[in-house]
Amino acid sequence: MEEKKKEVCITLRPFELTDLSADDRVAQRCRWDAFHSREDALSFLKSSLIAHPWARAICLSGRPIGQMTFQQGSDIERCRGEIRIDAVVIDWNVGSQKVLEKAGFVKEGLLRKYGLKKGETLDMFVYNVADGAVCLVPVGGMLNMDVEEEGTGGGEPISISLRPLQITDVDDVLQWTTDPQASEFCLWDTHTRREDAVSFIRDFAIPHPWCRAICANGRPIGSISISIAARGADRCRGEIGYVLSPGYWGKGITTSVVRSVVPAVFRELPGLERIQGLVVSENMASQRVLEKCGFQKEGLLRKYMLLKGRVRDIVVFSILREDVLPRELNTDRESS
Repeated sequence: MEEKKKEVCITLRPFELTDLSADDRVAQRCRWDAFHSREDALSFLKSSLIAHPWARAICLSGRPIGQMTFQQGSDIERCRGEIRIDAVVIDWNVGSQKVLEKAGFVKEGLLRKYGLKKGETLDMFVYNVADGAVCLVPVGGMLNMDVEEEGTGGGEPISISLRPLQITDVDDVLQWTTDPQASEFCLWDTHTRREDAVSFIRDFAIPHPWCRAICANGRPIGSISISIAARGADRCRGEIGYVLSPGYWGKGITTSVVRSVVPAVFRELPGLERIQGLVVSENMASQRVLEKCGFQKEGLLRKYMLLKGRVRDIVVFSILREDVLPRELNTDRESS
């Protein structure tokens, strides 16, 4: 007599404090460590699952056997979740990669040394699925650096240096933050008032952990920043951003600045393994800057960012600590 296959009922529901789990095999592929006490599991349930905007228990006959979460971004990232869903998977986690591919996700590229998990920096694949691709069913200090560039005014040299921005720089900053060409691919809108520039310096540049004015003969003509997560699995990587007054475009200034900043930041921050650049696909000039500075193009993130009212495709670039410092150390040894 043929044995009848048992039907399996899989449901999703919010987590409750009565749901506890401790499985080393599951934790091996997750950012959290395996639980060794009931208190660890309760703390995880309270802080990471019950408090989460969208976390669900995967239940077999009503009992949790797993979990899934969905985190929607804010501001420029809020298009991810409405138009695009991302998934980032450790490169050796083949099981999760197969799940995403079967569900219609597209592999967009390899993000080198993208996440920190259990003390190790890991390469990760990024996947995405765009709206319409699947049917979704709702279920409940100072850096000192000088670069000499030739200007156009009578062939006089321009001395390029970096320093922190100050409130007294507001009038110089207004020269480029009010220029729509400068802000076209920036996250902030073109400034229209002096107060906008004051707010930019006071609320963003001064408190930022690593933001510097790009100065020509001591006067700010742009800025460069490296944004790094303060804690958690993302603290092994930083994101570079820069803007330059259009009057100084085409002189190689941004390229020279990025070339100098990257090794300096890696030396200054020992825990940093990766610096990435996320560039709007139409911004070819910025892509050329990163390529000249040794950044590697890793992939295209489709419909990844909401910028100035449009959802944009983003090209992701990265440079790793070992891409930069070994070359620098070899040069030092040869010249000594």
